[in-house]
Amino acid sequence: MNKNETGKDGELTVQTDNGTRTVPFTNADYEISYDIAESEFNDEMEKPSAYTGKRASGTIEAEGSKAELKALLMDDQGMPVEDIRIEIVGSEGGDRFTEVKLESFGREFPGGDKTTTEIPFQADKHRPVNL
Repeated sequence: MNKNETGKDGELTVQTDNGTRTVPFTNADYEISYDIAESEFNDEMEKPSAYTGKRASGTIEAEGSKAELKALLMDDQGMPVEDIRIEIVGSEGGDRFTEVKLESFGREFPGGDKTTTEIPFQADKHRPVNL
């Protein structure tokens, strides 16, 4: 285990007509939440609640203007493309998000600092990798 780890490596992958394209990003903030339902008929022989679903959402951030990222994530009409995957890996394992839907695409152009690109997302599917 790398006790000096300060972050995780991440890649955003998009399937295009010309094959798969991958763009690294510098920061990720995400959450995986679970849906829980309680049983209406609990005769005490079954568990009183159960997992019924899972959701994932978060934000990735890339340093620099990343012009190729905007072109990769949007079609000619400015709408998000399909087949977006986000993979985040670190020394303790990682997470893979598929069927990703973009919530927005933001850029910050500060006067005295680096340009950043921020992309909030939701993912229909998630699975841990390299546990």
